[in-house]
Amino acid sequence: MSKRDPHIIRRINFRRIIVVSLISILVVLLILFAFVMESGLPLTFESLATIHRAHPSLYLVDLLPIFISAMLHPMHHIINRAIREYEERVLASQELLKRNTEFAHVLSEGENPEPYEEMMETDLGKALKMIQLNIKANRRKEREQSWIAEGKDMVSKIMREYQDLEELSYQILKILNSYIQSVQGAFYLYDEETKLLSNISTYAYMRKKFLNQQFRIGEGLVGQCAYEMDYIYRTEIPSDYTSITSGILGDQKPESILLVPLITNETLQAVLEFAFLKERIPKLTIQFLLELGEIIARSLLNLKMNLRTQTLLEESRNMTEELQKNEEQLQEHA
Repeated sequence: MSKRDPHIIRRINFRRIIVVSLISILVVLLILFAFVMESGLPLTFESLATIHRAHPSLYLVDLLPIFISAMLHPMHHIINRAIREYEERVLASQELLKRNTEFAHVLSEGENPEPYEEMMETDLGKALKMIQLNIKANRRKEREQSWIAEGKDMVSKIMREYQDLEELSYQILKILNSYIQSVQGAFYLYDEETKLLSNISTYAYMRKKFLNQQFRIGEGLVGQCAYEMDYIYRTEIPSDYTSITSGILGDQKPESILLVPLITNETLQAVLEFAFLKERIPKLTIQFLLELGEIIARSLLNLKMNLRTQTLLEESRNMTEELQKNEEQLQEHA
């Protein structure tokens, strides 16, 4: 229905009231005419007065147009008010539909429009709001997955470039400290023979640090992380925790620490430790480090196996050379 329709209906309604009033007057005149003709009187005003004296009930008939008009007048206002209310509802619905359409259009363009209060008054508005929430959730999930994938790619590239354990651990800490916005990172390599976790690299405030630390399984937070083979997230920092040394800020305790075990094939390879000056660590950061931990652990295992193989080959070569020398000496003295 167009915006002009209610006005047209109002005019038609008013015209009908006028027509009904005119018809009621015509009916009264016809009744009076019939009475005059029945009385055999001429059609004059004096004859009308005569029949009214003879039939007093005709006075009520005379009042019929007034009575009908009196009845139709409030009805006219009632009908007009109903039409106005209907028109307002139609206009409100049209405006709401227009806003919903604009909202859907902006949403389809990949933007994030602000919801409006009246939006939840219609099923369409509720559906659009639900679509918006789903789109926001999907975009957030895509950003998170992209962030995790990008971090994995950066670390994987580092692991392909370096074969020395100490240099590799340092480069990994350097990348991760910046990526997860920590202020300190430490790399503890696990030795199967000594059963010790040894700090082979520490990085803090964009500088390489040197900490000669070792932990047994179950000793300290590092050893506890290795023993439980699960990450540790602490906001209550132990009093004996190593302070972060910075040439700018001096000794400063972190607000939170995160330790992640590097495990592959249910075998511990190392423990990563990160310290933050903020109390809350995003869950996404923890998820990223847990997923990355297995990748680093596999690389460490392969690297240690390669180093072990090289060591064995070197020992075998040395033994072979020694045997050859001994054999030559025996032949000389024979």
